[in-house]
Amino acid sequence: MEAVGQVVSEGVAQLNQISLLNDAKYFDEGTTHFSEMRQMLDSRLEKEKLEALKRLLALMTLGRDVSAFFPDVVKNVVVDNQEVKKLVYMYLVHYSEANPELALLSINSFHKDLASYNQKVRASALRAMSSIRVPVVVPLLLLSLKSAVKDTSSYVRRAAATALPKVLSLDPEQLDSLCDLVAELLTSPDPAVLSSACFAFQEVCPERFDLLHAHFRKICHLLADFDEWGQVVALGILTRYGRTQFLSPRRRVKRKGKKKKTKATKDRPFYSDDEFSDEEKESSAEESDDEEAEDEDEEDEEEEVDVAEADLDSDHALLLMQAALLLHSTSSAVGYSLSLLSESWCLLAFGL
Repeated sequence: MEAVGQVVSEGVAQLNQISLLNDAKYFDEGTTHFSEMRQMLDSRLEKEKLEALKRLLALMTLGRDVSAFFPDVVKNVVVDNQEVKKLVYMYLVHYSEANPELALLSINSFHKDLASYNQKVRASALRAMSSIRVPVVVPLLLLSLKSAVKDTSSYVRRAAATALPKVLSLDPEQLDSLCDLVAELLTSPDPAVLSSACFAFQEVCPERFDLLHAHFRKICHLLADFDEWGQVVALGILTRYGRTQFLSPRRRVKRKGKKKKTKATKDRPFYSDDEFSDEEKESSAEESDDEEAEDEDEEDEEEEVDVAEADLDSDHALLLMQAALLLHSTSSAVGYSLSLLSESWCLLAFGL
């Protein structure tokens, strides 16, 4: 049995190598003929369509401009083959900003794909739809996003979070509606969705800290489960949140007690060869008697004093404790974000 398993594994490895070699041929520009690819895109055979799309995406990877095929690719968005549809969406996301009017032709197909059973198709349709830079699309896109943020798939909800900033840049008047969608995404317990929700918060409404109050502890607890990109975004938000929402550990408080009064003394040289005269001694004695009498009659007054060691807020301590778990991260971006957090805490501790 072990010998049979070894033979099977070797056969699978050889097949993978053959597959990689077959895909590598698409990057050979010498074998690419634009006229043939246009015919293949118009073909009724899904195999030929897939072949042409792979060649187009390979040319895109090499930096070639293949936007001339946009009308031919858009027509294939109605194809039922999932692999063909995925490649079509990848092409549309890349070139839809340069051809927004032609991309509008595929809006109906986008709506149909948003109801697909395949989560990747739904997410790809949402990304492609949000990449169309035409204001007419905004109302339709908002309706799609309202259902996408409640999708059962975390993959689709994450795609919805990354689409929110695109809508804001296209139509800033939709800010209130987008804030509601951000608030909905922040309720997710999934670390992947929550990190994308933090990104959407930072891009759409970075000053709306009221949206974070109910989710602050959850973000802190899940911080170590975020990917590196999500950790950098979340640390930036939490740093600003702590700087504005927490009191300084070293703060001024009012205490009751007697206030000491200081009186100005007569100006005289610090070093003097002359002894006090008898008149100066008598006046000094009279002033000390008056001060003692005033101290006896003085009432208790409130005085502001600095407290060096005050109790640290429990949420503030939670933030620092959870952030400390990331000190062993190999990402330099995460390390830099932690240094900004520690610097902000030091400034807050000293009331600066």
